[in-house]
Amino acid sequence: IDYVAGMGGNIELGTSSLVMGIGLFEKAILAFTPSIKVQGLGEVCATNQRIQDHMKRVAMKYLDTSYVEPEVALGMAILQTATALHFVNSAKEKANEKLQDVDIPEPDEKYDEL
Repeated sequence: IDYVAGMGGNIELGTSSLVMGIGLFEKAILAFTPSIKVQGLGEVCATNQRIQDHMKRVAMKYLDTSYVEPEVALGMAILQTATALHFVNSAKEKANEKLQDVDIPEPDEKYDEL
């Protein structure tokens, strides 16, 4: 039973690893070639069912015969979660910085009577 459970976890971890890799690929493209607008590529790949199906097939091809110990699977899942949190928190931080740079004018006196 542990082997079968480990195999299912391998496929999930394989697809998650591919999503993380695509996210890093996206970051690299944006950093080194800003003229190529691929913002959100990792998010699209993580949510698009057709792409997810292809990633599962790739994971099954390369991970189907391997078994990952539960401790390793747990460590990989925690690392995946930490990476995802990093991307989310970085995006929030950038959004907050952009909002702080926006100058919102004060309303004119003529609107005080409304």
